[in-house]
Amino acid sequence: MKKLFYLFCLLSVISFIGCSNDDEPEVKKFSPDVENVLTSIQGTFSGEEYFLEQWFRTDKLTFSPFAAPVEKTTFKDGTVEVHGTVHRVQNKAVGGEVIDDYFFCVEPLRTAIVLYGYNSDNKELNEKKETLSYKIESHDIIKFKDYGLTDDNWIDYSRQ
Repeated sequence: MKKLFYLFCLLSVISFIGCSNDDEPEVKKFSPDVENVLTSIQGTFSGEEYFLEQWFRTDKLTFSPFAAPVEKTTFKDGTVEVHGTVHRVQNKAVGGEVIDDYFFCVEPLRTAIVLYGYNSDNKELNEKKETLSYKIESHDIIKFKDYGLTDDNWIDYSRQ
């Protein structure tokens, strides 16, 4: 009888150890392609744009990736997965300084980064949306252009 009792106790312990909680939320992770881009763009990059050989604007982008993807709801696209925030400071020849805050999503298949504008006070999304094409040249140089523009529109951004 004692052996049967010990066997029952052992089986009970094993069955409780082997059970997992199905109610645990699934931890989302970045794909390897997205992770590689996030590692490359993390930090601050600055570039200058010229129009007709005259200085037009300086653009500074500070990328702060999240530890895991986060879902946000936009006006235009519904629910999207964002990968971090971007603080953008532009100094323009006409119009002066413009500061914008965005959530961003890396789309490696399109080599694009989609920027979703948000209010920095309450983190609520607004209707501003931009898409940048990117080329990672090195650890310190990334090229950006507005998505869809021709290849003569690339701007070199240097790590700060």
